[in-house]
Amino acid sequence: MFVTVYLKAKSAPKSLYMFLQQCGLSLSYDWAENMLKTVSAAALNRAAEAFAGGACILVYDNYRARFGIKHQQMNHMTATDNGTTATILQLPLEATRLLNNSSNYLDHSLGIKKRYIDGTMRFPEPLDFHRPVEEGQINKRLRHNILAALFCIPEVATLELDVRNHLLLKAPDPVDQLPHGAEFCSKQHMLGTMDYDESTLSGNNNLLDDSFGQLGYKTPKEKIGLARTRKQYVVGDQLTHLRGETLQEIKQGEFNTLERHDWLIWIPGWFHILMNFGRAIYFEHFGTSTGLLLARDVASLGWAGLKQPTLPSSHQPVQAQTGQAAKEPRTGRDALGLNDRRHQARVTIPPTLPSTLPRTHPRAHEIASHPAFQTHYRARAAEATPPPSSTGRLAQVALPQNVVELYGIKKKQPTRNKGPDFHILDEAFPIILDARYRTLWLWAAGVSNMQELADCTQKATAEQLESATNKIWAERASSRALQLLDDKKIHKVTKDGRKTVTETKNQDNALESSIRLQRDLMLYEELQRAIRFGDVGQMENLVPKLLIYFAGSKRWNYTRMLTSVLQWHWHEAPPSFAEVTRRHAWLVNFNGKPDGFYEVDRRQELNNLMLRANGPTAQSSTWERHREMSPAMPVFSSVVDQFDRQMSGFYRSRQHRVCSGEDDISNLVEKHQRSKIFEFDPTRLVKKSDINKNVMEEGEEVIFVSKYLQEFATERQTSHGPSNLLEISEADGLPMKEAVQQVERAYRLGTDGIAEEAEPVAELDLPLEINNNNHVTEGPNERNEVGTSTDSDEPTSITSPSLTDNANDDEIQDYFGEFQGVFYDGNNVESIADALYSLQLGTL
Repeated sequence: MFVTVYLKAKSAPKSLYMFLQQCGLSLSYDWAENMLKTVSAAALNRAAEAFAGGACILVYDNYRARFGIKHQQMNHMTATDNGTTATILQLPLEATRLLNNSSNYLDHSLGIKKRYIDGTMRFPEPLDFHRPVEEGQINKRLRHNILAALFCIPEVATLELDVRNHLLLKAPDPVDQLPHGAEFCSKQHMLGTMDYDESTLSGNNNLLDDSFGQLGYKTPKEKIGLARTRKQYVVGDQLTHLRGETLQEIKQGEFNTLERHDWLIWIPGWFHILMNFGRAIYFEHFGTSTGLLLARDVASLGWAGLKQPTLPSSHQPVQAQTGQAAKEPRTGRDALGLNDRRHQARVTIPPTLPSTLPRTHPRAHEIASHPAFQTHYRARAAEATPPPSSTGRLAQVALPQNVVELYGIKKKQPTRNKGPDFHILDEAFPIILDARYRTLWLWAAGVSNMQELADCTQKATAEQLESATNKIWAERASSRALQLLDDKKIHKVTKDGRKTVTETKNQDNALESSIRLQRDLMLYEELQRAIRFGDVGQMENLVPKLLIYFAGSKRWNYTRMLTSVLQWHWHEAPPSFAEVTRRHAWLVNFNGKPDGFYEVDRRQELNNLMLRANGPTAQSSTWERHREMSPAMPVFSSVVDQFDRQMSGFYRSRQHRVCSGEDDISNLVEKHQRSKIFEFDPTRLVKKSDINKNVMEEGEEVIFVSKYLQEFATERQTSHGPSNLLEISEADGLPMKEAVQQVERAYRLGTDGIAEEAEPVAELDLPLEINNNNHVTEGPNERNEVGTSTDSDEPTSITSPSLTDNANDDEIQDYFGEFQGVFYDGNNVESIADALYSLQLGTL
């Protein structure tokens, strides 16, 4: 049986089952197929039981499935398609008691909504980023990492040093470290793969509905009850987080908490934050192979996959081509004034302007025949050497601005390439950082090789080692070091006629660039360490720094996401929610080891890898097959791992071993010493392309000086403020009954609602917003406004006029009979709105 399960997990062909069955080594293919369905159904049932019995995290990510192509006809030409895989992770009892009890957050949520309506909501301000306690915790750990790098040098690691255990050199305590051990191991349940593309808002909405449907909440009534009684964590990458919050914003005017998605708490995935932080460092500090930054280290070691990044540049010419381009001929200043390159697009034209102009631009013939273009082209062609007509090639000519505007030619914007894969950076950064650490210790000790450094370390006292660590930190590895170098600069201002020229002396751009790179790499290392050892308190301390760095690197999507995270953690989270979120929704640990923590969204990436390795093959792949096999993947993968370990004698090793990087580190240290990357030398010259920018300083200007925080507050106030006419009327202080009547009259008459409408009986036509068609029809008239509560199951008494006999639908009339006498709370917007939604669904 074990062999049969293994064969099914490896998607073995049917003929192999038959052969092994005849040999008595396996069961039949039909048994294996039935076993798969049974295991998958049982796994999904366990997931539903876990979700119903306690709080869980829902994490999902895009999955690109491979399909075999059998017939190349119309809709059968795509070899891959986008779907979504999802997983739930069980949370401990502490989180369940908090999330699954509405009394812990309902009043607070109403208070937050009221503050948005009243315009009294607080938003992040520059002073909020001044956190000396958190800054001290980060700096202590960064200084200790410098010291730890010394003890990791092989020549020093072999020494028996008593100072290692000295109190001065002790590692600082974790800020908030998660517990580890067998009893704290995480548990996961994969859901069936869904044929929804999560790159769209509708796809996200559908897969959320499908995910909770797989967990046993299939009907609208069950889903409404689920949303009323708990808060739900949803984890994903930046795009998932953006789409989730966008859904919440555009659904603010919906009828109840289920449709508004305000019962969902969107958590950003730390794996994608770490990955993009590493790429930001790579883009900002690459330089050239002749400088002292990353490009030199990459070229020295011959690493593949770390290529020159492509950065957006506002000075790069943009093109709108209509054929194969040749080099633009050099010309002087055009006498017609059409040679201004600041706003020019380009078009490729044949040398003699024939009527058969290539149609790569939809209006190429019209452009070529336009008088302004012909005049401009002939002027440029006359100045060309040789002229375009003599070469027989197509010439690339900049278009006049009036032609660009007339024909609506779109300029091709330069883009930034994706950058290297994460695993390449994750392997390269530690080697580069270790080499720079060792170079710094050689500089601080005043020695030239590792053996001399080991001798100095053996003789040094704890106080001396601490002093050397602080020297490295303050003078070569922090923003303070950059400030000290700025203080040494001498600025000389001279005037050349009307121009004022500032000359800076006693400046070393190469040293400043090395310090900036060292500071940022150390921050990356600290984030990795905090994740690996479960120090979620330190991770939270690093969020403001990451926000500033992303702002300085102009990664606006992550800047906006982290600003939203800080807004929720600082000003909007219900009591204890921020703490429980960081302790249980950021990291997982499946082996119980103290260094076994990793990000929740990385777990989903590993599940995608698991499904790709052990799931359906491309030849037999369908979305139905993926959905059927996904819940069984954790079980099947465990079987595969056990079988491979038992059969390791003839089966290739599944363990990836990383070779030691000592040779690479030693090579880099030698080159760094020869280049004196941490020595102050104001006489050396550096190319402009080898001077990196101070990303943290530019990020601080964005956050503290510019209007970014004000714009964020305005946008969030707009999206989270009064979202429907009922809330706006409540903000005006009107009783609910009058508010509903006035809003309805205003909608019908197009006025402020003061004039009465003469119709004795009318349909309830109460939209959530003006020009919004999502409203209830065939309801009571405006003089019989009634309601129910979606967030409370206890009815309160009400007396209301009887309904008219105008309703033709008996079923609707029955609903109205139950609708009367349920609730009457003049200020309860939630009750009225949710009652309307319940009436629409027919759930009363």
